[in-house]
Amino acid sequence: MEKRSVNLWLAALIGLFCCYYLWSFFVSSRYQALCNMTYWFATPAQVESCKEIKSELDNR
Repeated sequence: MEKRSVNLWLAALIGLFCCYYLWSFFVSSRYQALCNMTYWFATPAQVESCKEIKSELDNR
């Protein structure tokens, strides 16, 4: 029973890492496409300006 429990924890951990990887891929690709910048290396001011650009496009 303990081996099954370890396998379930391992599967849950791997699933969590995969979900985080997919989330970070979509976040970074959105900023790359919209503002031609990398989200993870951008300054807070750059991220805010990109959000303003996105809101302007959404309001059209």
